[in-house]
Amino acid sequence: MSSETTTSIRTITLEQAVYTSAETERSVGYQLIGRSDIRDEDAQVLSRWCPSHDSLISLQSDAVSYNFFTLPSGARCISRTTPAGWEYSGRGGFRIYTQCLILSADDFQRVGCSPFGLIRQAHAHGHFAVLDRVPEKLPSLQLPSRAPSVDQALLARLARNPGPRAMAVFVQMALDTEHLVVMSECSGANLLSGLMTCLPPLMRPEFSFSTGLKFSARRPLRVVALGDDRTELLRIRQTPGITVLDLDDEASVSAQPTEGWSRLVQQALASGRTGLLASEIARLREPIIKAELHALGLQLLEDIETAPNATPSVVSRKTAERPSRTAEESAAEGIRPGTREATELIEQLDDLVYEALGGSDESLAELRSQWPGAVEALGEDALEEPRRHYLRYALARWRKGAG
Repeated sequence: MSSETTTSIRTITLEQAVYTSAETERSVGYQLIGRSDIRDEDAQVLSRWCPSHDSLISLQSDAVSYNFFTLPSGARCISRTTPAGWEYSGRGGFRIYTQCLILSADDFQRVGCSPFGLIRQAHAHGHFAVLDRVPEKLPSLQLPSRAPSVDQALLARLARNPGPRAMAVFVQMALDTEHLVVMSECSGANLLSGLMTCLPPLMRPEFSFSTGLKFSARRPLRVVALGDDRTELLRIRQTPGITVLDLDDEASVSAQPTEGWSRLVQQALASGRTGLLASEIARLREPIIKAELHALGLQLLEDIETAPNATPSVVSRKTAERPSRTAEESAAEGIRPGTREATELIEQLDDLVYEALGGSDESLAELRSQWPGAVEALGEDALEEPRRHYLRYALARWRKGAG
């Protein structure tokens, strides 16, 4: 394989739409004023779910909410809502501006089923921007297709805030409830990003969320981060079918039961075994139901409890922001097992192996190029467990096809 082919970057396509208050030929007020190549059925749902006047929890001019949900076509929508200038007509107050980025379910898997990984990439490429003039026909956008499904640096931060027990309870309550409102002084974006990274990638699309919007029956999101707005909490408590979790209430959090997977999250964060947790989450490439997830958590708990004590992970900003390295680059200096670099490299191999087993000749060729460097960088022992996962996955696909 040529170096040019090896280093080529595959991309995904993002469609986009803008929802805000404006005067157009169609109407005056909040509406979908611009869109790219989006299906009409999806556009109708965007018009219902996107927030309008007085929907943000914060009244600050720099307030922001990131939102995620699945559209009728199966496409995934990630949106960013911010104030965008003063609205003089009618109600007054800040005009709300929501930009939606839409990608197919397959492309969502290609970016690790990571809403916040996609958000970071969109910001880095300038795709989130408030436009003074929004054309009715917006262009499609492009982003690199490969992104990690698990943010190990984030797992280390979650161990400090909101803490192992609070995070485990949050994961458990999110799994158990249809509509969850979470209260905490911790950033809503950090909480929801933490929830996503603690869940198997293929389970994440089930968890629609917002990080800074008031709850509304018009957009029945599964998880809403409310910050510490007690006034809004009083309104929500009168809404049937809503479960409230206050992570700042230590007594309440301590009293909440947790099951297998949530116990695994707690133990991994408390013991510093975030590398093990990250690796196991990244390898969950098949759909899994809640009961199976908890059973797997109990099995993995034994690995943590029988392993030597680990030092709690402390990841510096410099390390957290360091770009991923190729296997060849890693081999030059070697990688210590259990580190963030080791997890990222194994996850890159996971992506290539599973895509190759799925029939991708391109990934197979890239895997052949990357594997020797990975073995040299990590050592044979570190790759023994991933090999077992690959074999089980290959056998499962073979049995499925044979059946």
